[in-house]
Amino acid sequence: MICVKRIGAAVLMTIALAVPQTVFGAGFQETTQSGTAVGMVNAGVANPDEPNSSYYNPAAMAFRDGLKVYAGSSLIIPTIDYKPFEGENGDAETDSEFGIFPLPNFHMEYALSENLSAGMGFGLTAPYGLTVDWPNDWRGREVNEFVQIATLSANPNLAYEIGDTGLSIAGGAQIVYSWVELHRDVQLTEDQFVQTELGGDGWGFGGVAAVMYRPTDNLTFGAQYRSRFNVEYKDAEVHFEGEEDTPFYSTFRDNTGTADITFPDALHAGVGYQWNKLFLQFEVGYTIWDTFDVIDVEIDTQGDEEAISGFELENRWENAFAFRLGGQYDVTPTIPVRLGVAYDRSPIPDETVNATLPGNDRIAGSIGAGYKFMENWRVDAAYELVDVMEREIRNDIGPRGIYNAIGHVFTANVGWGYE
Repeated sequence: MICVKRIGAAVLMTIALAVPQTVFGAGFQETTQSGTAVGMVNAGVANPDEPNSSYYNPAAMAFRDGLKVYAGSSLIIPTIDYKPFEGENGDAETDSEFGIFPLPNFHMEYALSENLSAGMGFGLTAPYGLTVDWPNDWRGREVNEFVQIATLSANPNLAYEIGDTGLSIAGGAQIVYSWVELHRDVQLTEDQFVQTELGGDGWGFGGVAAVMYRPTDNLTFGAQYRSRFNVEYKDAEVHFEGEEDTPFYSTFRDNTGTADITFPDALHAGVGYQWNKLFLQFEVGYTIWDTFDVIDVEIDTQGDEEAISGFELENRWENAFAFRLGGQYDVTPTIPVRLGVAYDRSPIPDETVNATLPGNDRIAGSIGAGYKFMENWRVDAAYELVDVMEREIRNDIGPRGIYNAIGHVFTANVGWGYE
């Protein structure tokens, strides 16, 4: 029985600490970090006027003067529905639980010297994570009942324009705090389950490098690289409920474990063009998801020689592209309107996709608007609809069936110091 218990705990630990594969959409990168950019479906790397340049392209700071502050939040509402294949428990159609998940963003910058065209900035964002919450008694409760990953990233940056060439470069750091939580069940008999919960947290560090080139006032090229970073989740706690009145009471003990997870590199490049009142930008993103290949898990056995001390989990994620086209039209000098469309490839192969993230390629569209008032103040708001293409799961992880997902994103920001 100890082996049975330890295997269940080990599997729980492994899945929970690999929780980045358990969030909504094409991977789990959250690019909704600005009311301006979300209105243009999260394109911002080639926009010299993007307010949250800490996240999208810090090199833009070298072309601006004075003190600027931009703060806001995105509210994300994901829904997933599951339908088993015909003849396989056809009465078990299930919808994920309703939830609203906020993602804060903050940017502040200051021009160090007008003559040197140098600027420094600081950003605070939530670049990875979301939540999937299924009903407690659903068919896939042993795969996932509730899972959440969250990250907070602080980004100090410096930007510098090289002479009067129109070329600026920037560099900075990513200081990341991440935490995970997982609820799932372990089945003892046909109608008897033990509820399991796991939570852990850790820190990671990475870098940022960016460039922006403006050969003319109308044309802009931009590129940014955000490095991978590793988070070590230490002393993650596993807790069991419901085993008290079973013969397995003595075998289900709370445990701790540790795992290292490497979050991916992300590259973005784009071009922007200003034509009278219309600004258009096209952006290509490439995320190196193959950092999620194999995750090693170590489990504290507390001296139990029969216990499993650790093992590996294979994800085999693949690198993926994203394509974004956004535009802004100035209806008046104080009222811009924005539109965008995007196509985002899924990194999850058929062999490892499961109910914790039944993601697939996704198509997104967005709309937004802004308003400038009292000289230096501005507000921006946007809505984005993310349609995840239908995904069939036919592997042994499952549950087998057809999954559909939709995401609604509402974003609002307030800024000061932007002309």
